[in-house]
Amino acid sequence: KYNDEIMSFNISNQYTVQEFEHKLSITTLCFNDYELFPMWHEYYRKQGIDHFYIYYNGIVGDKKKFFDYDDVTLIEWPFKYWNSYRRKKLSSVHHAQPAYLNHSLYLFGKKTSEYIIYCDLDEYLQTHCGIKIPNDMITIKQLITERPNIDVIRFLNLWAETIDNKIPTSFPDNFLVSQHIQKVERTKNLYKTSVVKCISIHSP
Repeated sequence: KYNDEIMSFNISNQYTVQEFEHKLSITTLCFNDYELFPMWHEYYRKQGIDHFYIYYNGIVGDKKKFFDYDDVTLIEWPFKYWNSYRRKKLSSVHHAQPAYLNHSLYLFGKKTSEYIIYCDLDEYLQTHCGIKIPNDMITIKQLITERPNIDVIRFLNLWAETIDNKIPTSFPDNFLVSQHIQKVERTKNLYKTSVVKCISIHSP
């Protein structure tokens, strides 16, 4: 059941899916950044994403046009984003996001997708981190296809911004990047859905 303050789920890890509908899916929880979706969608289509499960943190209304693609499933998730009753060291500051993560893992991941990626609309994952991208860089889908033994891929964070500090309408050819990769904080992940039981924002 759901309401503004409490979310509870009855979940089971006992799935016997023999053949998944999708090899690789992606999901995110978004709200005020919804206008970024078309560019994000275009980028991840090139990375081999088969389907997009988009949770909107509110009532979609006339914003539905931004998600009007055949490979998108749009879910309204109108719960408070922050935990109103958080207490230092005793509870998470997040409310809507942890529940969304595991709801999507069980409802869409384990039932329809062999692999699923979790990241935000301003996050662009790739198989090579560095200033110069090699010509032979493979897509994320190619990586998991060629290495089926992978259960989890952890993508490290490299801060970046546009050169003119404006939000682009298409993925830019050039942008500014930090010289330091964060080794642990802010990571986002790809999971083989059959092997994980519960996930948090930055780790299983």
